[in-house]
Amino acid sequence: MSNYIDGFVLPIPNDKLENYRLLVEQVAQIWKEYGALDYREFVGDDLSLEGVRSFTELHNTDKDQTVIFGWVIFSSKQERDLINKKVASDPRMLKLVQQFDTGFDAQKMFYGGFKPLVLKRYSPVEILRKTNRNKYHSYLPYMATNLFNSSLIFSTNNS
Repeated sequence: MSNYIDGFVLPIPNDKLENYRLLVEQVAQIWKEYGALDYREFVGDDLSLEGVRSFTELHNTDKDQTVIFGWVIFSSKQERDLINKKVASDPRMLKLVQQFDTGFDAQKMFYGGFKPLVLKRYSPVEILRKTNRNKYHSYLPYMATNLFNSSLIFSTNNS
């Protein structure tokens, strides 16, 4: 399967971050209802590395703002187009955006659709081993078959 991803980066005022989180939790459910495979947003934590430009430079953020980095995974670009059209026309979206004061400004968001270049997936057992969770070793077969049984996220091969 060759997924397609919409990625985005945007600044949010620090004092509006909780409102933004509450909004995004509900918006993510709508995307998933229409067929998105996964919806994730992360808040900036360690945004500087010597010798490279940071996301804070990209957005020209100040100390009162934080950077959000997120993505939505779709099964294909065609599915993405259909799902995004449905989400955009869903009346709940406008209601939610009006309900929460988030400081979101679409003019400051960077966005793009991305096709795969490299896909390296780990099996559930490999993930647990890589995270040094040795105390769970006896539960690995159970966890691999029951808790992580999703070919959308995990694969039993390394392709």
